[in-house]
Amino acid sequence: MTAVLLDTNVLSELIRPKPNAKVAAFVHSQNDAYISVVTLHELTYGAERAASPVRRAKLIAWIAALRAQFAGRIVAVTADIAERAGRLRAAADSQGRPTEIVDAL
Repeated sequence: MTAVLLDTNVLSELIRPKPNAKVAAFVHSQNDAYISVVTLHELTYGAERAASPVRRAKLIAWIAALRAQFAGRIVAVTADIAERAGRLRAAADSQGRPTEIVDAL
């Protein structure tokens, strides 16, 4: 099986009160999944902005658990990745599909 990189929206679905069953099943079926430091940034940003201190604490604990679960499988943004993302973003722009830097990375 090929490894997959789980995006922020996929992971955040798991913490919803009623996660989509198909998304949850997909994530749980992955034996060789990775996450990105960019996803950790996005999740942490969202958690820190939670209005409720209780919700914020729950999200921060969940992110810590994700870091432990994916230890050794967290992709850093290297110079090569940054350059490749720049190329992909430029190509998307030229096709009329502007992409945010975070999504390109």
